[in-house]
Formats: sequence, C-alpha cells, structure tokens
Amino acid sequence: MKTFKFLSLILGLVLGSFAFVACGDDDDDSDKGGQSSEVITTDELVGTWYLVDENSSERACIDIIQFIDKEHLLMTEMKAKAKYSWEPEIGQPTGVTFTFDGKTMKFKEKPYSGDINKENGKYMIQRYENGQAVGEKTELIKVKSIDEATQAFFTLVAAKQRK
Repeated sequence: MKTFKFLSLILGLVLGSFAFVACGDDDDDSDKGGQSSEVITTDELVGTWYLVDENSSERACIDIIQFIDKEHLLMTEMKAKAKYSWEPEIGQPTGVTFTFDGKTMKFKEKPYSGDINKENGKYMIQRYENGQAVGEKTELIKVKSIDEATQAFFTLVAAKQRK
C-alpha cells in the first residue's frame, strides 16, 4: 500500500508539472502591457480626430486634427479659460506636413512629434516637443466630421460653466 501511495504521489507531481509548463504563455504577443505591436498605417489615420489637450478646473482645450492624406494635416486648437468666463477661443486651422513610420509622427514645420499606438482598441498618442515628452498619453478620438469634434469641445465647456 505504501508503494501504491508513493507511485500515486510521483505520478501526481509529474502530471502537475506538465500543467504548469503547458500554461506558461498563452497570451497573444501583440498585446503586451496594453501596447500593440500592430503597425498603424496612414490610411487608418486619414479623417478627423480630436484629443483633449487639457481639462482642468481652470482650462479646457481640444486639438482637432484632420489628416488630409499621407503627408498633410490641418490642426485647430479650441480653448476656453475660467479667467475669461469660459469664452471659447477657436484658432485658425494650421496646415502641417508630416512623416509617419507606423509609430512615430514627425512634423516638418515644427519641433513636435508623437508616438501613436493602439492600446486596448484605442488610438493613443504620446506627444513630444524637442524630443521631450509633453504630458501623458492621450486618446485620439476619431469622429465623422469637424462639427462632431467641435460639439465635444462645447459640451466640455458647458459642463465647466455649470460648476
């Protein structure tokens, strides 16, 4: 009986070790730490996007980015400040030429760049100025039109005016 228990214990340990080895890394390698290794194409970016540049008790700012084609975009800044009674200030669209290698976007006319990747199905951007990170990663939100991005800005400002 002792021999049977001993062999059962050994067999259990051996089979258990197979279970631990088999369950090592079944995760998809394309989603390590929320970061996707998937290359983003400029075709995916063509269209209208916005990001919330700043949202604090004193200021609201949204940048609208219209990717025209694989090298050109228009940027429009919309902002409002508490000290000016949340009166919206809408900048003129600025044309920018850029390059994009599937991860990093570099602007030819300005010292700005940004790393764009997908995290959990969302497009995220980390912005840089002169090679230094600016702020935290921010979600790029794709919209059907500039009017939809403008509406998001005015909704943000209206919420601040009610406080």
